[in-house]
Amino acid sequence: MTQPDQLAAVEAFLRFWQVRLELGEKAELDPAAIGAVATGEAAKNTIALIEGARSRGGTIEGDVVMHVEGVQLKGNKATVRACMENLTTDRDADGEPTETLTPFYNLGADLVRQGDQWRMTTFRASTGLC
Repeated sequence: MTQPDQLAAVEAFLRFWQVRLELGEKAELDPAAIGAVATGEAAKNTIALIEGARSRGGTIEGDVVMHVEGVQLKGNKATVRACMENLTTDRDADGEPTETLTPFYNLGADLVRQGDQWRMTTFRASTGLC
């Protein structure tokens, strides 16, 4: 990734996941923070994730490790491919896990450049080793 736009798209991809994890950990809905990193389906999905955690009185705890495998640019659009090592779990109000850990996701993400900012628009995830 030598092109500045490729690097900027990857940084935006990583910021999206960072914001998503931070808000999930607090079960805090912050539309401005989400809007700074996402639009469209990616924003809606993140809001639904946080609202779900809040309605259960729970949180999302843990971290992820991203391995970016590639980025393609086409004008003001970018597609990022990555492998995510998932160390997160949904927790209930007592801090107990409410799901079985899925350790790996293959991700495909679409981003759009709006002005000088890249924002996530959609992402696709499939399970399995990557």
